[in-house]
Amino acid sequence: HAKIPPAVNQVEFHPEYWDKQLLRFCEANGVLVQAYSPLGSPDGKDSLLAHAPIANAAQRLSISKAQVLIKWGISRTNGHSVVFRSSKVSRVLENLAAAKEPVLSDSDLEDID
Repeated sequence: HAKIPPAVNQVEFHPEYWDKQLLRFCEANGVLVQAYSPLGSPDGKDSLLAHAPIANAAQRLSISKAQVLIKWGISRTNGHSVVFRSSKVSRVLENLAAAKEPVLSDSDLEDID
């Protein structure tokens, strides 16, 4: 057993794969959950960008589908850290803008879950 508990637990975290029990455990023990792969796993069955609830929220809020997924991750980790990557500067800037308004509604979050 570790004498010093971890400060951060970086895990794959997106609507197709999120461990609610692990999230609750980390929150209860003061461990920040850092979500990686917010747009889904490359090994996923289908692209999250094609899911209707994500497309609907993107259209309603006038933001990209990737921004919806990043906002979902931020919301589901209680505003903690979401890690994304891109080789294109324009996409990195777009993804960073996901932290700003507008926010996803409770209904959006439930539909995406």
